[in-house]
Amino acid sequence: MAFLRVLGWIFIPYVMIFLRWNHLRAVGKTFGVIWAVFCALGVIANMTRDKNVVKEASAPVTSEQKVEDKAQKDASEGKKEEVKKEEPKKEEPKKEETKKWPDVEISEETIKTALSDLKGIGYIKLDDKTLKAIEVRGDSETSKIINIRLDPGTVWDETDFAEKMAHSIVYYGEILFKHPNIKEVTLWGYTSFTDQYGKSNEALAVKIGWDKETAEKVDFKKFKDMAMADYKRSFNIATQYHFHPAIYKNLKDSTGLKANKVKP
Repeated sequence: MAFLRVLGWIFIPYVMIFLRWNHLRAVGKTFGVIWAVFCALGVIANMTRDKNVVKEASAPVTSEQKVEDKAQKDASEGKKEEVKKEEPKKEEPKKEETKKWPDVEISEETIKTALSDLKGIGYIKLDDKTLKAIEVRGDSETSKIINIRLDPGTVWDETDFAEKMAHSIVYYGEILFKHPNIKEVTLWGYTSFTDQYGKSNEALAVKIGWDKETAEKVDFKKFKDMAMADYKRSFNIATQYHFHPAIYKNLKDSTGLKANKVKP
């Protein structure tokens, strides 16, 4: 215990002075107070010095770090600006406009596309079964003759065949003659015929052709109704037409029609 009291008086006299006050004489109390005050002041001074050292040590580090961070940030932004300046502008590829009829070159495909969106009744709708061929003829690019070879498919009779061909030349002509380089459009309708010996052969049944001069005179919107009421109107104004003898013979009403009308 004596040893611990000695250590206490050496290191924490300001505590021991209170614990041992009643056991000390006057002289011991005087020296004890002086020693306790001296040690307490030393501890306080040491604590204050440590705080100042911490502040002095930390302040420059924080300042330098801020300066360094700012320098790095400025350098980074500078690089980004340089990259932006050096980076060439990418040119966006020009979108090719899809041209539509009649602003296209005349070909089998462009004609099929132009006629694929037709709407109405009575005409022959083009598909893999009805369309046999499309031919573009003419040496001059500004004067083309279009031949469309067709198989109307199922028909009621010879008159129904002729009617479908008559309505088709109106519907097709309204679209195709919008192209300035088309001079003439002719439809060729085929079907199977059985001869007297029982043999069946495919042959031309009905042909009808209009030229541009005829088409320019037609009001297609009104003429569609007129041809629907009387299909012979389409043949009467045609540049040329032809009926197979078996078709022509069995037409219900062939008034005003010949078996053939040759192009002048």
